[in-house]
Amino acid sequence: MNRAMMALFPLMLLLGSCASKKENVLTPAQRQARLDSVIKLQQTEIREMEAQALRDRLSIEVKEKTDSIMAERQKGRLTNNPVPQAVVVPADTNSNPIDTTQNQ
Repeated sequence: MNRAMMALFPLMLLLGSCASKKENVLTPAQRQARLDSVIKLQQTEIREMEAQALRDRLSIEVKEKTDSIMAERQKGRLTNNPVPQAVVVPADTNSNPIDTTQNQ
């Protein structure tokens, strides 16, 4: 009988310790606070992953564009001259138009 009591004693302690635990019930405010903190953490991680993906894509795309421009320059299709920019002159409504048909 002594052995039976020694075997039942740890079992009773285990059952007693499990039954005495109180379930942790969160209030709506506590639940929202935990949810907000988890979302904030995940947003930060997602933003970091997206920034890294952007850096990776940019390095690949810039290299491809640079290679294609250099290939065109080597073929002679592109020159080092910059593209001429259009000059915009504002119209003066009070002046007379210049007659360019007269010989001077």
